[in-house]
Amino acid sequence: VNLLHELQLDRGSAYLFIAHDLAVVGYLADVIAVIYLGRLMEVGRTR
Repeated sequence: VNLLHELQLDRGSAYLFIAHDLAVVGYLADVIAVIYLGRLMEVGRTR
C-alpha cells in the first residue's frame, strides 16, 4: 500500500483501488465513492 501511495505522489498517477477498509482508502485516495448493492451511494473528497 505504501508503494502505491509513493507511485501516486511521484508520478501524479491515478488508479482504481477497491477495498472494504475505509481507513486505508482514505490514506490513499483524494476522492472516495461508496457503492452498495451495485449502486453508487455517495462520492466525496477525503481531504
